[in-house]
Amino acid sequence: MKNLTKIAAGILSFLALGVLGVYSQATVTGHISAEVVEAITVGESSPMNFGRISASELSGAMVIPSNGKTKTGALSNINPAVFSISGSEDATFAVTLPEGPTTVTNMADGSTMKVTDWTSSSDEGSESYLLAGGVENVKVGATLQVGSTTENLRGTFTGSYKVTFAYN
Repeated sequence: MKNLTKIAAGILSFLALGVLGVYSQATVTGHISAEVVEAITVGESSPMNFGRISASELSGAMVIPSNGKTKTGALSNINPAVFSISGSEDATFAVTLPEGPTTVTNMADGSTMKVTDWTSSSDEGSESYLLAGGVENVKVGATLQVGSTTENLRGTFTGSYKVTFAYN
């Protein structure tokens, strides 16, 4: 009889669980948020300029550091490119420079030189970028690989490159 009572109690307990609604799932309410911020805008304030170079029999390199300090070797002032960025106040952003070399071409004869080793810095000279007050200037420097006089004849060399500015 004891066994029969234990079996009956077990069956009743099992049935009671089904009736009382004990389940192995739960429902919860999740929340959603979004913030619309001012679009980031960029303008080139000053183009990169390697200046006037005196050609020689040897090839070499002209460096424009992004901190804006000029280097010797040019016959005129050189300067990094300056980009003016505006957007959401106190937002941080990233700068993506060209990964490889860019070619500049002589407008007269089609000869080329490479621009490599891209660098960037903020007005304060750091690589951290903050839109304090919603604005920031970024300077971009690089190295011009200059060929010999037989490789690069007299003339003006021009080209372009892409820099990407994006919110973090």
